Formats: sequence, C-alpha cells, structure tokens
Amino acid sequence: MDVSMVKWIPWISLLSAAICGVLCFRRAWGVWAAPVTITAIAASFVVAMLAAPSGLLRDDDGRIADALGKSPHDIGQTVKAIDWINLNERDALMDDGSPPATLEEARGLADQHQSARIIESGEAGYSVRVPGLSANFSYYIDPLTLLMLFVVCGIGSLVAIYGAGYMKGDKGYARFFAAVSIFIFAMTSMVMGDNLVLLFLGWEMVGLASYLLIGYYFKKPSAAAAARKAFIVNRIGDLGFALGIFLTYMRYDTVVISEVLAMATSPEHVADWRDYWIPFLLMLGALGKSAQIPLYVWLPDAMEGPTPVSALIHAATMVTSGVYMIARLHPLFENSPYALPTVATIGGVTAFFAATIATSQFDLKKIYAYSTVSQLGYMFLGVGMGVRYAIFGGLFHLLTHAFFKALLFLTSGNVMHGTHGQLDIRKLSGLRHLMPFTCWLMLAGCLSLAAFPLTAGFFSKDAILVGVFEQGLAETDPNRWYVVLGVLGLVTAFLTPFYAFRAWFRVFMGPEKYEMGTEAHGDEEEHAHPSGADSHLIDEDHHAHDDKPHEASWLMLAPLFVLALGALFVGIIGYKPVKELVEGSTAVISTGKESLISADLNLTLIIQIASGIIATLGILTAAYFHWLNRQAGQNLADRLAGPIRVLENKYWVDEIYDLAIVKPLRLLGWIFQLVDTLLVGGLVKLFGWLPRLLGQLARPSQSGVLHGYGLSMLAGVALLVLLILLAAR
Repeated sequence: MDVSMVKWIPWISLLSAAICGVLCFRRAWGVWAAPVTITAIAASFVVAMLAAPSGLLRDDDGRIADALGKSPHDIGQTVKAIDWINLNERDALMDDGSPPATLEEARGLADQHQSARIIESGEAGYSVRVPGLSANFSYYIDPLTLLMLFVVCGIGSLVAIYGAGYMKGDKGYARFFAAVSIFIFAMTSMVMGDNLVLLFLGWEMVGLASYLLIGYYFKKPSAAAAARKAFIVNRIGDLGFALGIFLTYMRYDTVVISEVLAMATSPEHVADWRDYWIPFLLMLGALGKSAQIPLYVWLPDAMEGPTPVSALIHAATMVTSGVYMIARLHPLFENSPYALPTVATIGGVTAFFAATIATSQFDLKKIYAYSTVSQLGYMFLGVGMGVRYAIFGGLFHLLTHAFFKALLFLTSGNVMHGTHGQLDIRKLSGLRHLMPFTCWLMLAGCLSLAAFPLTAGFFSKDAILVGVFEQGLAETDPNRWYVVLGVLGLVTAFLTPFYAFRAWFRVFMGPEKYEMGTEAHGDEEEHAHPSGADSHLIDEDHHAHDDKPHEASWLMLAPLFVLALGALFVGIIGYKPVKELVEGSTAVISTGKESLISADLNLTLIIQIASGIIATLGILTAAYFHWLNRQAGQNLADRLAGPIRVLENKYWVDEIYDLAIVKPLRLLGWIFQLVDTLLVGGLVKLFGWLPRLLGQLARPSQSGVLHGYGLSMLAGVALLVLLILLAAR
C-alpha cells in the first residue's frame, strides 16, 4: 500500500465521530455506535501498518536505516492532506546564502520546504519561494510515527471492543463512542503532524476529548470536578507549550518539524539564548499532559471516567503524549545543557514519589492511576538521557506499558462490573474462583508491571535503567547524579511489584469474602439500572449473579487475552523491531551509538539480574503481608501509622495546592468581582443615573397646566430684569 494512504488515518475516526454524533439523536440507533467506532479504529490500524512502512528509509538489506547523522528529510516522508496556513512568502537560499543557480539545485532546495514554488529568474538563475509560516494538514511518517500509530490504533481497537460490552445499555452509549472517535482523530493527528501547529491542535483536541470522557457522568459532582481539574491543570502546561512553539518559530523561522530539526542538528548551528529556553517551555506541556511533578494531580482524579477511558486515554495513549513530544523534538532538548537532565530528574523523582503513594491506596483504580504516574516517570527518565539505549528504553516502555496497564485497568473494570462497583481492596478477598479469567489475566498484567523476568515490562524497564547507569558510570565525564537516579529507579522497581501484587493478593487470594457495592449492576456511576435486553453490562446469567461477584462477558474478556499476550511476550518479540524503529527516528539523529562504559562491564546483565531479584523480593513481600499473613501486615501498618497516614493522604499535595494556589486565586477573583461590580459597574450605573436625575428635576416644569406655564414665564422675565439691573450697576 502506498504511503500516501496514511493521510486518511485521522479522517476515518473523524467520520466515525460524525456518524456517532448522528446516532446520539435516537437511543435505538445508539447500538450501532460501537461497531462504527471499532471498525474505524481497526481500519486506521490496518492502513497504518500497511502504508506507513513503505515511507521509511531503508538500508540495502531492507532494514530501517539508522538515523544518526541523517537529515529528518531523509529518514521520514511528508504526506500532505490539506493546505492550511501559508503566509508571508520569502526566498529560500542555499547553505552558502546564495540562490540556486541550476534547476537541480532549485528542486533539491524545494524538496526541503513545504509548499515551495520554483521560479525561473533569467540570468540570475532560479528562485525558490517558500511561505514564511507554513502549517498544513501534512503528516510526517518516520519510524517513531509508526510506533505511536501501533499503540494508538492497536490498543485503541482492543479497548473499543471492551467498551462495547462494558458500556452496553448506557444512556450515553453513542455519546461515549463519539468522544472516543474524537480522541482517536486528535491523537493520530498529533503523532502524525509534520508541524508544531498541527501537533498542538491535536494536543489540545486530545485534552478536549479527555475532558468529555472524564466528565462522562456529568451529573455526578465528583466527575464534573475531575474533568474541570484535568482541563485546567493541562492548560497550565499547554501555555508553556504554546510559548515554546512561538519561540521556536522566532528562532528557526518555521514550525515544520523536519525543518526545525534539520537546522537544530546542522554543523553550522550556533546556539543562542532561545535554544536554552525552548526545551523548558516545551517541557511544561509534557509535564502537564504526562502527569509529572508538579502537574500530576489531575490524573488520579481522572479515574472518575468510565474504565475503558482510564485504559485508553489515561494509561495507554494520551498520557504518553509528553514522552512522544520530547522524543520527537529530542535534538532541541539536546541543544540546552540543562533540559535533558531536568527531564530525567523530574521523571526519576516522580516515579519514586508516585510509587510510594500507590503502596497505601485502597481504591483499585487509584492504585493503577498512581502506578501510571510512576511508570510515566520511568519513561521520562529514559528519554531524558543522552544515551540512545535509554531513549529506546523509554519508548519501548511506552509500548509495553500500553499493553500491561490497559490490561490492568480493564481487569479492574471487570472487578467493578462483577461486584456492583466495589473497588475497595479491603472489602474484597478470594475472588479467584468466582472470577477466574479476570484473576489470571490481571496476574499477567501485574507480572509485567512488576518487571518480572522475561515479561514485557522486564525488558523495557531494564533498558531504561541500563541507559541511566551507562551515563552515570561513563568512562569519560561521568555524571554521578545519574547514578543517584538509577538507584532511585531500582528502589522504585521494588515498590512497583509490592503495590501491584498487594492489590492482586488482596482481591483474588486468601479466604473468599466480599462486600458488594451499592451501584446498579454494572454501572460505574449513578446511572439508573435500565430494564430490558439493553441493560448495561448484563450478561446472560445476570439473575444468578445479583448477590455475588461474577465473571465478565466474553465480549469484554476477548480483548484482554490479546493484551495479556502482549504484556507477557511483546518484550521478547518486539525488542529488536522496536529498537530498529527508535534508532531510525528523529529521536536519535544526533545521539551517538558508541557505549559510554567499558566493554568489560556487562551492565545489561548486571541490571537484569538485580532487577529480577528486586522484582521477586517485592512480590514475595506482598505475598507475605497481604496473603499468607495478613495480620502481620496489619501489625506493621499499626506500627508505621504515621508514615502510612501521610501516604494514604497522598502527602496532602492536593490540600497544599488548594491552600497555596486555589484559595488565593479564588480570593483574588472575589476581589476582582467586587471591583467590577462596585467600581466599573458603579461608574456605568452613575452615568446612566445622572440623565434620569436631571429628567426628574425638570419633570415638574412640564406639567401641562396653563397657569403654571404663565407663572414660569413671569418668573423668567423677572429673573432677566434682575440680571439686567445687576449688570447695569
């Protein structure tokens, strides 16, 4: 399939959104929303996997060419869909500052710019006219694009299938899938966009879709508040992202990504103050979208949305946007000596910080939410390195995390579905016989999350840690701070299997005890239980399952088996292909291939052994305290009541933000309201009141009584005479 076909990928989902919007008008039509959406996402996946590879640069042996030292124009291909913004035409010049002298030079120069026009200038040769600001609906296809499309469309298809069963019978069924389609359109536009304006447009539309889906149960106050919180916190980061785009245009005179990266990596490029600030402004957007310190607080509350939303948007795809953006624009971050270390530090600290909170939460989805924040920290730690193996690890972890975290969220949705909304792990125990498939599927996800040897998470997380220690233990110019971050990553690697298996052992192992939730069967939030054949999430054995937990339907279980296979084996199967994709992308065009440490030190083997031991210890610790001897776990919790209370309250970060930021802003808003009401509004009312006062004073003189007018005339004549006499004196 020709690479030009990729231009249809986003628009397929936009068409799906339009159709689902029409289906919203009648509830009877809504049942078709799921098939439409699933077909659209699956079609996008097929087109991406068949068409995109044909646009990649390959070596003579057919392998994807290594990107080191190559121009972004060579390693990727641009496919234009729609002309959009083309302003302020100017002349493009050769590297020596002269216009092209021959037609061949003109054509070569034109190929480096979007919407370029070649004009013959007679004896002067040729001129190549290019827009000063060019931002079209054009898509840049390189190996990184292909990797992201695999995640977005592949995982998206599986989650949509699950959602078809999970949301069955819901009043907003078609509305839900319309929002999912909008999200896929936005996400594919973002990862394929060949310019920063289109990337930002997709970035903002992803935020809009997230807002719509977090607030899906908009009648529930907590869901509406969570949607607003996510929207506002992300706008803070996006302000920095927008300023970064403006500064990038000021610096490079273009917003086309391939052109920006080509100039940023050119040997003639001389950094100035703008190169130091651009990555920090872009970083703000990444911190907000990928929920890193200090802008992570929205993600745990986003669990108010339906569970398929948590799996697709807030685990597998949208929250990795920041990781993708840093990888895509990695050369810009390399031009600032402090940008990448900052990214790595924030990632390492966030990974540890969020993992500590996850160890003491009791809501199953909140545990996985803080786990997501922690795993995103690992990805930031990877892409924040100047070592290509760590960058590969960060992006590989993006892929593996999409599989195992989507699996964990969806299996938690099965638990929620089967227990009438119960997610408190203190009220569930021994469900392995009642929900056997969910039990073992969640185990697969937990093993991969824990980075148990040979699972997907094991290979990707270890690649990150190897890269971190490689830079920290470099033979020349080692940075010992990276050793600290590596140790922090290993400590987090112990906490991760502990909190993952703490939840699994509590819910599925031990004596069979449970306390059913209070929600209508299968409904997540305050949706009345519908009647009839379309009842939400009701399987054939509904009446037999009213009073005890039960397994999910096969429509919900089927995609979980695919995700489980990915969580267990994509590390083995995908290691070399993903490494080839990353090393052929813009993420490493200026990152060397040589190892920074001695060849005698087998760092990979050391980290893998250490990581395997740490993961096993974490699992065994969780098994002892939360399965084999739960009383010992309770006794330990009683002795550590103080620290555990801090973790249960999430370090009171939300309360601190509320006291230090929200309340002062509300007070300031109240003051502005008073100024607006009393001063501005008062002045407006005063100018409106003065003519009325004058009219009231003049009103008695216009009574319509004849002798009154005569008396007024006499008084006026007397006044004039008096004034004349006074003037004559």
